[in-house]
Amino acid sequence: MENSVLDLSIVRFPVITFSNNRQMYFGRKRDDIEICSKIALKNGFYEGMRIIDADGIEYKIKDAAKVRTVGPLWGYNIFLNQKLRVKLYLGKAGDVVSLDSLKMQILKIMKSDMDFWDSDGMIEKKINFINNASSYFEIIKSLSDGFYLKYQ
Repeated sequence: MENSVLDLSIVRFPVITFSNNRQMYFGRKRDDIEICSKIALKNGFYEGMRIIDADGIEYKIKDAAKVRTVGPLWGYNIFLNQKLRVKLYLGKAGDVVSLDSLKMQILKIMKSDMDFWDSDGMIEKKINFINNASSYFEIIKSLSDGFYLKYQ
């Protein structure tokens, strides 16, 4: 499976992603992962990204490539940003991340960017929830629902 195109139909959504710049993102569905801006693709947004699905399976992304544009006017918006659908090339896949390791990664990122993660004043509640969660799905679904409710 290494160095092949990631077939997102085998990935159990929702997912959590970790980028090389130590940011955490979420995907509720395939489009949340496969659609990005032309600038993000050009700047290597996907290079080295780690995707962890709702079963704890990790997919390490080596690179991404444009498949086609998305939307009217060849994907351009009024700011001349272009939306693209991409295919993801795997570096490695199939390892299961331990639940404790995932919790530690999430908490480390939250603590390193407290202003963002505590913008709703609920950081302690989030930390307690993560510490007490008993499944990958439970953590990822809760965080992704909150993220998309607030930021989209």
